[in-house]
Amino acid sequence: MKKILLIAYHYHPDLQVGAQRTIKYVKYLPEFGWQPHVLSVDPEHYPQRDEAPLGFECPVYRTCQWPVPDDMYRSLKHRFFPSGPRPIEFLSSSPTREGGQSDFIKPVPWLKKFLNSLSGTPDGQSGWFVPAVYAAWRLIRRNKYDVIYSSGPPQTCHMVGYAARRLTGVPWVADFRDPWLHPKQRDRHVLRLSKRFDERYEAKTARYASLMITTTDEWRDHLKQLYHPLLEDKCHTIVNGFDEDDFDVTANRSASGTAGTITFLYAGNLYAGRDPSAMLNAAGELISEGCLKSGEVAFKFYGNYDIDLNRIEGIISEHGMHSAVEFHAPVVREQYLKLLRDAHVLILIQAASGKVHIPAKAFEYLGTGNAILTLTTEGATRNFMSGFDHVAIADLQDKNEIKSAIKRLVGQLRSHTARAQEKPQLEAITKRRLTEKFARLLDKISGG
Repeated sequence: MKKILLIAYHYHPDLQVGAQRTIKYVKYLPEFGWQPHVLSVDPEHYPQRDEAPLGFECPVYRTCQWPVPDDMYRSLKHRFFPSGPRPIEFLSSSPTREGGQSDFIKPVPWLKKFLNSLSGTPDGQSGWFVPAVYAAWRLIRRNKYDVIYSSGPPQTCHMVGYAARRLTGVPWVADFRDPWLHPKQRDRHVLRLSKRFDERYEAKTARYASLMITTTDEWRDHLKQLYHPLLEDKCHTIVNGFDEDDFDVTANRSASGTAGTITFLYAGNLYAGRDPSAMLNAAGELISEGCLKSGEVAFKFYGNYDIDLNRIEGIISEHGMHSAVEFHAPVVREQYLKLLRDAHVLILIQAASGKVHIPAKAFEYLGTGNAILTLTTEGATRNFMSGFDHVAIADLQDKNEIKSAIKRLVGQLRSHTARAQEKPQLEAITKRRLTEKFARLLDKISGG
């Protein structure tokens, strides 16, 4: 059996959704002739953890993470200006990251940009680079891996993979769960030098990686065009998919109908333009217009939130929806999966800035067989989700489109006609099938 070292900052027990892609590769790779080992960071660096066991074994090597200037600043601030314990706030009163800000933008001082660049190039986990490179070098010498794999973000993982590739010559696979560089991206809080650094090392990845993997065809095509001809034959798409062991792909829960309150569920973080304001406003108007009865629908959110609290509270108050809208803290994975299975309609939100992304939760939503309300603009998410009958799609900011989509889903649920896709269409995006595709690619670059 061949061996692969998976370099992944996010791995069990990290509650981040990005950990799941590597976890599922580790679970299924042995079925296809590959023995996985994982190099990750000490779990103390995970803000939220799920300690439940995975149910399978794999060697996992952990390292420390060196502090960056931001870490030292926070440590000193806490030491000299302790504020005492603060209650957790699940809703932020700050404006959303896209829109909602005043026209006047205060200039960022050069020193702050410099410190931000030191702390965040290529990302906030850059302090893991040196410990991880040293550990990877030692592990590769000891265990003679056939392939190195890195999963980003954080893009520091790809920096570690690049360094390990140059030090050892072992074939390297760079898996981009999200892009390193977004088209036309600008960050006014860091120096231009940071963006040039990112551009340089994305290009180096294209040159030295034996394979580059993306999660959407749209992003793969962009990279192939950007780095032609380097990526002509070595850039592939493997979507995130869902684990069939977590769901019954033959289930059709939405088709069973319901006579009580219909639950709309959003499970995940709300940030970077993923704002439910238009949806809640649309639902409120449907209730006010008599298209929906009071208590007929409920909206539940589980996750962390960086959205405009004042606007959300205003909408809830305007339409008298206090009993119909709930915000909760994130939950561990077992509870998350149960919430997905038990909901009637699953809410998927993708902002305009994510045109080449498909949120990982989209695939787990599909795995439930439940109805899905997708709020997005043009791009990869709309292109992919439009192929499923039990998905209603509306523009994220178009209130009238959202109202029509909600009425359609509620009507289908009441009449028992919200139908999930047939099993073969879902089997193509199961983690086992996708890992088999991944293993075949590994065979090619390892001489198999």
